[in-house]
Amino acid sequence: MNKRVIGFAVIITIVIATLVVFQEPQEQAEREDGEILQELKEENERLSQEILDLEYKAELYESRYYEQELQYEALTHSHEDLELRL
Repeated sequence: MNKRVIGFAVIITIVIATLVVFQEPQEQAEREDGEILQELKEENERLSQEILDLEYKAELYESRYYEQELQYEALTHSHEDLELRL
């Protein structure tokens, strides 16, 4: 009976040691995953803001393009009117 109790105690000790040894790397991996996830969220927010900035700039350039196009048309009509007067 003593051999069985000692054998059982050894097995329990091995199981507990195994759980402790493998639990720490798992917790560390979870912490690292959490840190990576946080970094990715921050990068995503930064890129989203950059996209918004680029869209705003694109709208500005588009409005400037249309303004210049209108100015060009006005100048073209003025030029045509001047040619007709001459």
